[in-house]
Amino acid sequence: TLRVGEEHELYRQSLHNLTLVWEETGAPDLTEAGRRRLLAIDRKLLGEHPDVVLELASLGYLLTKRNKAAEAEPLLREALAMQTKLTPGGVERAHIMQYLAMCLKGLRQYEEAERLWETLIPIHVRLLGPENRFVASDWLQYGDLKRAQRDWATAERFLLKALALRRKASGNEHVTVAQALSHMGRLERDRGDHAAALANFREALRIREKVTGEVVIVTVGPKEGEQQIRTALAMGADRAILIVSDSEVEPLGVAKLLAKLVEEEQPGLVILGKQAIDDDSNQTGQMLAALADLPQGTFASKVEVAGDKVNVTREVDGGLETVALSLPAVITTDLRLNEPRYVTLPNI
Repeated sequence: TLRVGEEHELYRQSLHNLTLVWEETGAPDLTEAGRRRLLAIDRKLLGEHPDVVLELASLGYLLTKRNKAAEAEPLLREALAMQTKLTPGGVERAHIMQYLAMCLKGLRQYEEAERLWETLIPIHVRLLGPENRFVASDWLQYGDLKRAQRDWATAERFLLKALALRRKASGNEHVTVAQALSHMGRLERDRGDHAAALANFREALRIREKVTGEVVIVTVGPKEGEQQIRTALAMGADRAILIVSDSEVEPLGVAKLLAKLVEEEQPGLVILGKQAIDDDSNQTGQMLAALADLPQGTFASKVEVAGDKVNVTREVDGGLETVALSLPAVITTDLRLNEPRYVTLPNI
């Protein structure tokens, strides 16, 4: 920035790449800030240009996903008007219409959203083919819109089409199939068929647990904690987060930090040690559960996940106690919970 200035293409490309990294690593606040800055730069340098359309649409879609539909709507309308002026017949215009329709659904502007879906779905089918993933997404979103309008028959027809197409494209064990099943579950729930809804939700949960499970390691302390994090990653963890603090952090402080992280990451299960090896406080897990309003199972010597529940066997003064917790939940572990796992050479 000091060398070339913020309006130089080198800076713009660097910010673009960094924003993509923020997006891929799950940093929504930074992603939004990066998108806003890119849009401001592109507006000033390019005027009406495909890159400006891209940034308008990307930021509008991000804001819609973050439940900021009121902020997203004018950006998406501007993107659609500009894209229509630049290339009125392209598939990019249909993509922007899809984002705007999703945004309008969030604002409960159902009639206009419906008109957009009815316009863009034939465009996607014609340009991309009837089995394209965008078409499946169109059917899913349109079906969900009809669910919100309480048009059960139309909603079911389109959701079943989306489910069948996703199963054909990806097989039964895929996260996109789980998403379609979740939408079917909402439809069944809203029209009063709770047994069918429960079956769909359970199947969606089973698939998600099977194909999208992720282990995230978190530690709070000095930068030297990197060594422990690297060991955990080598043992098989997927991601790691180091919250650096050069001063001593009391259990309540750690619990507050972890509670904020739980809010952002939305984990299915939080596992902590039962007590620190220095002060033996035995407080952080319990405080975290209270702050995050999650059920807790402490001193766990056995853990079994069963659907949307977790059974925790606890070591207590009188022997063993088993509690059943609804997920998400917080667990603190006893030494006898499992066998140590060692680092394998390929993972170093």
